Amino acid sequence: MTDKKARMGDVARLSGLSRSTVDRVLNGRAGVRSETVRRVEDAMRALGYAPSSLSAHRVLQDQTVAMVLPQGTNPFFDVIHAGLQSAMAQDAYLGAKFHVHRFDAYAPDTMLPVLRDLPDDTDAVLLVGVDNDLVTREITALWRRGIRVVTIVSDAPQARRFAYVGQDNFAAGRTAARLLAAMIPPGQGEVALLLGHLQFRHLLDRMSGFRQALGTARPDLTVIQPPAYGSDPEMTRSVVADLSSRGGRLRGAYLAGGGQPELITAISESQIDQLRVIGHEVTPATRQALEKEKFQAVLAHNMFDVATRGLDIALGRRDPQDGRCAIDIFVRDNLPN
Repeated sequence: MTDKKARMGDVARLSGLSRSTVDRVLNGRAGVRSETVRRVEDAMRALGYAPSSLSAHRVLQDQTVAMVLPQGTNPFFDVIHAGLQSAMAQDAYLGAKFHVHRFDAYAPDTMLPVLRDLPDDTDAVLLVGVDNDLVTREITALWRRGIRVVTIVSDAPQARRFAYVGQDNFAAGRTAARLLAAMIPPGQGEVALLLGHLQFRHLLDRMSGFRQALGTARPDLTVIQPPAYGSDPEMTRSVVADLSSRGGRLRGAYLAGGGQPELITAISESQIDQLRVIGHEVTPATRQALEKEKFQAVLAHNMFDVATRGLDIALGRRDPQDGRCAIDIFVRDNLPN
């Protein structure tokens, strides 16, 4: 076979179908019977078109993808959902069926019944991975059912997932450490490592990467890690009060994840002098903090890219090894519109 471009007229003549029907098959449009797809594919093979030509035009009408997404007070959850919605609206996915399910980000066990109750006609699942043994078992159970699981943003490497799509979060933590190391003048001091909770694997990876890189680059800085603040306003206030009490000793902060607007606002309004802050993701709260120069930078996902890669891999249209996404760095001067 060759990679020559398919001529629709030739495919139509050999398959005995109209050009418009062949066009619908090649572009994956809805309402095409599987027998019709088979006739077009047989004709293409007979004409010597490469398998890549067939896979590039796979009909999607019989594929169902479930999306299991976190919900809660962290605005990044809305960014994830919006990125997937934008990706699903592309013509490339016409005919595929998508079902969105939500779970409580601060109670990962709420993901379990969603995974257990997925119908048998589910072909693939996109989910934000959590560091939870019970969830790991359910993902493996889906693998045994023949359902491809693609983790996005946060991985679940201990489970039989099909692929991971997102940043290298260990590298993201190291990147944040190197940025802070360059921003903070030489001298003894403290850097706060702030996490909303410890349930998501990507937060643990960022934490490890940050500690490793900052310890190497700036041994004069001590990492302090207040308790995870979750979505509890009282805990959030307690964390900020503790940071404020450290005065000039506190020279930097890394919000590794769980970026609650209340915490970001409180840090932005604190009177801690010359505090250098790195956060994650562009949300209304982090945007405002950057514009006011209370944050110096945020590391971010391009969620449209994550969503498109995730859907392509879940639908068998992209190599499962092609899931690594760039770490975008935004400062006040290059914020996206």
